[in-house]
Amino acid sequence: KKPEDIVISYLVFIKLHSQDQDYRSLVTNIPVLTNKGFLCPAEQKIHFSKEYNNIHLPSVLP
Repeated sequence: KKPEDIVISYLVFIKLHSQDQDYRSLVTNIPVLTNKGFLCPAEQKIHFSKEYNNIHLPSVLP
């Protein structure tokens, strides 16, 4: 496991120095920073709460 600032630096470097087609091939391996640390969406489910404007479907749908 890498320190948070190193992972962020890597991701910024990749984003700045890659073409769009290169970026699309990496998207399954890019971690997302969550309240549980970095998680890879390809390996673990990530759920966003209402604080991140996620819609709570049971309260919206009949």
